[in-house]
Amino acid sequence: MKNCLIIGGNGFIGKNLAAYLAGKGFLVSVVDHDIYGQNPVTPGVRYHVGSASDTVKLLELAADADSIVWLVHSTVPATSMIDIEGDLSTNITPLIRLVSALSQSRVSKKFLYLSSGGTIYGDVKPGVKIEEHFPKNPISSYGLTKLIAEEYLNFLNRGNLLQMAIFRPSNVYGPHQNFSKPQGILGYAFRAMLENRPLPVYGNGSIVRDYVYVGDIARAIELFLLAPSTGSAPLTVNIGSGIGHSIREVLDEIKNVSGRALEIDWLPARHYDCEYNVLSFARAEQALGWRPTVDLRVGLGLLWKWIRKAQA
Repeated sequence: MKNCLIIGGNGFIGKNLAAYLAGKGFLVSVVDHDIYGQNPVTPGVRYHVGSASDTVKLLELAADADSIVWLVHSTVPATSMIDIEGDLSTNITPLIRLVSALSQSRVSKKFLYLSSGGTIYGDVKPGVKIEEHFPKNPISSYGLTKLIAEEYLNFLNRGNLLQMAIFRPSNVYGPHQNFSKPQGILGYAFRAMLENRPLPVYGNGSIVRDYVYVGDIARAIELFLLAPSTGSAPLTVNIGSGIGHSIREVLDEIKNVSGRALEIDWLPARHYDCEYNVLSFARAEQALGWRPTVDLRVGLGLLWKWIRKAQA
């Protein structure tokens, strides 16, 4: 049985990943600063209260793990600009401390860091699918912090026994999405619909993104955890749909899936929003045999089904 430790495993992606891996026969341990509300008898999942900055505790929990998945990040693009210094210290230092300690212990484990494909590249020419070697031009502190973390991980990985991967997902959506904070347009749109209030949309709705269903992210992570060694350098791959959708198209799909009206409050564009961002997943397909399986309409239907069930 594979033993996986998910740090930050009680967030949106972590909840989905923990359930997915447990269902695949992994022994899953979750550490998070807040685990209340979790079902403690979920098969294969053990919950631990802990901070990402408590390196000693993380090392204790990681001792028996074959793999570690780091999902901790305290900000989102919109909030990261409020306190840039805090964004850097809270999201970089704990990660570096843990990886440095693992490197010094000369242990052989897999380590996956979830970066961001939607924020580290910046704007590109419309119609171009972004590949991993493209220039990096983050336009928010969130994207910059993710990129700095990647560079540290590449530096620390030299000569150690960790088998490391860096995943750069596009805009992730699905069940357990947090509607109480700005975690993407989809969550905000459904929340506005449920609360019968206008949805604030910045710009004219022409911004293009690609969206990846959280179940496809979980499957990509599983493929890495089960794959043979990827060599000494970290495996860095985009995880996205490869298909761009404008904000207007996404909002129309939400109306179609839910059958409900959605009022829009159009606001001036924000300087830190990229106009076009669509990822190529060719390297992930080549290295891991992964490609997305859930298209946007189906994924939104699954999200809407979960929302209605959660409300019941």
